[in-house]
Amino acid sequence: MCGALNEQKNPRTAEILEQDALYGTKLDVLFLQESSQSFADLALTRRLGMELMDVHVPGNRDPSRDQNSLILTKKGAWTDPQDVSEEVAARLAEDHGGDSPIAPGDLAVFKVTRVLDGKPYLLASFHGDTNGLATKDVVDVIHSYHKHDAKDASLLFGLDANTHFDDSTPAKLAYVGDFLQNVDYHGMESCYGLDPAVLQHTTFNARTYLQPQLNKAVRADEKDTSPMVDKNPK
Repeated sequence: MCGALNEQKNPRTAEILEQDALYGTKLDVLFLQESSQSFADLALTRRLGMELMDVHVPGNRDPSRDQNSLILTKKGAWTDPQDVSEEVAARLAEDHGGDSPIAPGDLAVFKVTRVLDGKPYLLASFHGDTNGLATKDVVDVIHSYHKHDAKDASLLFGLDANTHFDDSTPAKLAYVGDFLQNVDYHGMESCYGLDPAVLQHTTFNARTYLQPQLNKAVRADEKDTSPMVDKNPK
């Protein structure tokens, strides 16, 4: 287990993406979050980055963090990549009085051109904080940049929004209904739809007893009822 999920995590992840790109969904664009610099470096030495996908890493990333956002595009399908991540992040910080709600590398934004028809696209990948409190601000700034600086481009935005079903404490946890309302307000669409009442969870995890914080562990027969379980539409 340690070998597959820890020591060999990066090679195994690259292998899965290679198989998917070759035999699965025939990927054109892939948005990754919480990626390490070592994974990006590894991808460039494997078939994934050498033959199948171009690996776009934001220039303002933090190489010491394992939480960087990446964008992978199918080789030969996209051209003229332009990294605007730092520009968009600076605008977000400016909107917050110079104090950015996100960390370096959380947001990757690139302008590209589709080879098929010469159409411009704006691609964005974002890793939200655990409680999702920065997600709305990031959606707002991406919409603003798209509207004013890339208005002729089509926007594709893949994000780890970290939203929740719980709407009782919106100041502490981002409620998915508020998130979808904001998406709709900006004229955007979601592949999951815009009705929170019919959403399914995308995350279902809990700590086992094979870790030191036993007070946070969850019994198997309590996985559907324990407040320690994260079962939300992230």
